[in-house]
Amino acid sequence: MAIPIQPGRLFRRALPAPGRDDGLTRTQRREKDDRATVWAFVWILFTFKAATAVIIWVVASRSAEATSILAGTHWFWLILPMIAVAGPLVYQVRVRRVRRRVRALRRAEWLVTQTPGMIPDAEALKRAEWMLD
Repeated sequence: MAIPIQPGRLFRRALPAPGRDDGLTRTQRREKDDRATVWAFVWILFTFKAATAVIIWVVASRSAEATSILAGTHWFWLILPMIAVAGPLVYQVRVRRVRRRVRALRRAEWLVTQTPGMIPDAEALKRAEWMLD
């Protein structure tokens, strides 16, 4: 008795499919790839534009006229890196502010006042700052 062999079935369990371990569906994976492709294109476009502007400025002997013309025609290309850098900077400022607030709350929690039951004032918190910093 002959057993029909299906080539795809022999190796399906033996070899894992590439890229299937991320837990995403096919649509989610395609959207993720599309997003990465768009951002790669945008950054390549921006890098090419910046390199072209630098080359024009160098070839134009770094004159004041070349600088003013390049600044006038390329100022809006600075918006993209400002947005890209502003996001992480704003996030870091927020994280540091929250951590500072948490440290102040911990200091206030463990600060012992002269009279029990009294809430410590701002000066006492500043004096106790050395405890956790």
